[in-house]
Amino acid sequence: MNRLQLAGMGVLVAGLTLAAVPPALVNYQGVLRDSTGSPLSGTYDMVFRFHSADVGGDEILVDSHTGGAAIAVTGGLFNVQLGSGTVSDGSGPGTYGSLAGIFADYADVWLSVQVGAEVLDPRTRIVAAGYALNAGSLEGRTASQFLDVTSTAQSKAGELTVDTSAAGGGLSVLGPPGYGAEFEGYGGVLARGENFGGSFADMNDPGTASVGIGPYGIVSYGSYASGGAGGYFKDLSYSGQAYLGHGDTGLDAYGTYAGGIFRNGSPATYTDEAYLAFGDIGVQGYGDVAGGLFSDRNNSGRARLGYVDRGVDASGLEAGGYFELPGLGLFDPPRAFAFVAHTDGTDSGGVEGFGQSWGGRFEDSDDGGWAYLGVGGYGISASGPDIAGTFYDSNSAGAADLAVGGRGVAGYGSFDEGGSGGYFTDLPYSGHAYIGHGDTGIDGYGSYAGGIFRHLTTLGYDTEAYLSFGSYTILGNGTKAFVQNHPYDADKLIAYNALEGDEVGTYTRGTARLERGVARVELGETFRWVTNPDIGLTAHLTPREAAVPLYVESLSATELVVRAPDEAPDVAFDYLVTGLRIGFERVSVVQAKHTDAPIPSMEAHEREFAERPELARHAPEARFLAMEQQRDPGKSHELTRAAALRAAVGVVGAGRERSVDDAQVLAPENRAVHAERAASVPAADRGGPARGDRPSPPTAAPARVESRHSTAADAVRAAAIVPSTPAIPPGSVVVPIGESVAAGEVLANDLSSPGTLRRAGRAADPGVAGIVAGDAGTVWSGVAPIALAGTIVTCRVDADYGAIQPNDLLVASPTPGHAMRAGEAARQGTVIGKALEPLADGTGAIRVLAMSR
Repeated sequence: MNRLQLAGMGVLVAGLTLAAVPPALVNYQGVLRDSTGSPLSGTYDMVFRFHSADVGGDEILVDSHTGGAAIAVTGGLFNVQLGSGTVSDGSGPGTYGSLAGIFADYADVWLSVQVGAEVLDPRTRIVAAGYALNAGSLEGRTASQFLDVTSTAQSKAGELTVDTSAAGGGLSVLGPPGYGAEFEGYGGVLARGENFGGSFADMNDPGTASVGIGPYGIVSYGSYASGGAGGYFKDLSYSGQAYLGHGDTGLDAYGTYAGGIFRNGSPATYTDEAYLAFGDIGVQGYGDVAGGLFSDRNNSGRARLGYVDRGVDASGLEAGGYFELPGLGLFDPPRAFAFVAHTDGTDSGGVEGFGQSWGGRFEDSDDGGWAYLGVGGYGISASGPDIAGTFYDSNSAGAADLAVGGRGVAGYGSFDEGGSGGYFTDLPYSGHAYIGHGDTGIDGYGSYAGGIFRHLTTLGYDTEAYLSFGSYTILGNGTKAFVQNHPYDADKLIAYNALEGDEVGTYTRGTARLERGVARVELGETFRWVTNPDIGLTAHLTPREAAVPLYVESLSATELVVRAPDEAPDVAFDYLVTGLRIGFERVSVVQAKHTDAPIPSMEAHEREFAERPELARHAPEARFLAMEQQRDPGKSHELTRAAALRAAVGVVGAGRERSVDDAQVLAPENRAVHAERAASVPAADRGGPARGDRPSPPTAAPARVESRHSTAADAVRAAAIVPSTPAIPPGSVVVPIGESVAAGEVLANDLSSPGTLRRAGRAADPGVAGIVAGDAGTVWSGVAPIALAGTIVTCRVDADYGAIQPNDLLVASPTPGHAMRAGEAARQGTVIGKALEPLADGTGAIRVLAMSR
């Protein structure tokens, strides 16, 4: 800690007869020591503050000597002229730009010193030098501001008082005949003249006042260009002042209470009065009938202010009120205008506003709330430091806050009255969603799905989950997983996929029987479609009827071959084959930590066990301990290793509380993405701007983020917006299409947009996908159903490439959307179905058994 020792301090004061103004500087010397008392040397940033008290008080002025103006200290000693640094006004009342005014306004001034970042204590009181005390008799004025008794022409800028109370006292001013003036003892001023009683003029400026001139009591003149007026009146005790004949203004008045007051009647009896420039109000009027009345004498327009119980009562044949911002040119149309209580002769409106940027704008200048009406592509664009907008149902409990805090919408409602925090529905269709409904966060309904959630990437929907979709509670193209903290590496997580294994697995199982010591088991048809055929296959065998040794001779995703020794009987056996789900082989069990994942609290379960102890025996821990006790009676089973592992992972409620921040810990790459998205949002959309720094209102709605590819479900919803969309026929699956197609047409994969189907138009197209299902003549757009394998569907065919007979295999033909006979050597992957009816030539529609091979 530094210590400051005061060495000397002086104040420069002018002498009594000196006309020059002394510099606004105070010499200050001190000794700077360190915490051990040793003098310091070097250059130090110092800041000197002037206060009105030794502790606390007002900060009057700040004098900074920093950077290039830092103070040199040698052997602890330094000298500085206070007021010569960077001087700024303090935080206290009044405005001070130098030391000149401080000592005139404050009897006590205390100095604090800051060296670097350290403020030294205590403060030092600034006192006057001995002879400087005599400066009080001059009241801060120079010699040129006082009258003397010489014959030299002099002027007095301030007030001059002549005491005439003594006998014979008074003041006489003599002049030529007819222009004399007497200043009598008890009569103020008595002046007479042939042209006027008195005249006063400023020799340097054109200000003139004549008293008793012609039929006027007082006639005065002045130059507005020189800052003057015909007359000027001021209350010296208060702030009231008025200019008469001021520039182009007859009367120009000012005052901290009001610019002007007009009353009807005497001060004791007036009933009508008007205040001009009263506080923050231009005109404030009072009266027994109205505060003010304005009327057009020639037409019917009139406005009453403060009329009965109304603030403004206006009427007119066209509108009650009209407000206009004129055009920039003389003949330009108005840039903005608004009608109040407007009619065009047929329709009527309360308020009608028009403008080049917005129809209307409303603002709370104190708190920063503002709203634009009819701005760009928006009906309403609002902002505020707390809430952008609030809407209430005056009859019920419904309320909605828009853009409140970090939320877009915060809604409230009464469940008892059939309400919720929010309710959304698609009027043409069945989609409904309640938010904050009773004890449920989100309650969604719909004939397509109860809810849909997607993960959006630059390529579109990366993963998605459907809730209450058909017969599924959850349906998605990802996998169910849980995460937990890595017990030994704080930067990693353990992610286990369903069913809490270390892989995304598939399985098929069943029962088979040996025949002559061997069994060739064809595995479930769908197993081969979802399972990696090269790695990860595992088989488990359990013999029945007898303890027969079984072994796996070969295993693939399509077939399991099991054998037993030659002498073993042919027994039945159970088999379980597991594998890796295709496409999920590289899902890592240990992952970079992107969110905190402690073990959830078991408090609810423990509370339930306390209320119903019989339930505890169903917990896995109780069951396994019972097994261990049965296997080894009397043995004590300690669970210390399990407790250590739980502690390493972390358990909510066991010395570790979950917080919002815990759930939002993002990996660096995710934080960058969030920051980029946040930066892309305009400031006006992120929250209300500061007062006086509002941006221009938006002129168009923000662009929507569109996916670069669609899913079949998206296509279903896209097609659903057309009221005439036909129902999806049974025995079909919905697929996205890139063009309108008709029932019976053959579709193939679109190579320019993989995943989207178009009409096939290439002979034996290997990308052939299916036949459009539905009644003849049905046309589909955006999405279409294709017949599942094994169903009978009507198909368009072209027999000009060869007559079609029943049981012929069919492939795509060069005729768009049509199939043709495959011939004898159909390539694998090109067959679309088997003909059930013949067609000798030309094009037509026949029944086909949908199949693929």
